[in-house]
Amino acid sequence: AINGVLNRIRPEPDVFDINETIKHTARILGLSRDHIKKLERTFNFIDVGTSGSMDRSKFFMALGEEETVITSEIFKLVDTGNIIKFEDFVQVCVTYCIYSQTDILKFCF
Repeated sequence: AINGVLNRIRPEPDVFDINETIKHTARILGLSRDHIKKLERTFNFIDVGTSGSMDRSKFFMALGEEETVITSEIFKLVDTGNIIKFEDFVQVCVTYCIYSQTDILKFCF
């Protein structure tokens, strides 16, 4: 589902600003600047009002997914609460993409 959102992204000007949390996440997971920029464009595509954050329901609606016990636990693991900022978005997306359901269950339960 996230690939569908990523593929609909239209290019935007490069106004890339990366904070320390994202730098740390990128370093640990081996993400390139291009990976982070693509995630930033996706976040901005979902955050239509450009508020710099979104709630979880907007996140799931954009992905065409429903919130499940596992996804709720990922959000708890990342400690986002109901409001998702860009650095939370990066951590949630990467966690969801790189770990198996079994791994996530081990971490969360």
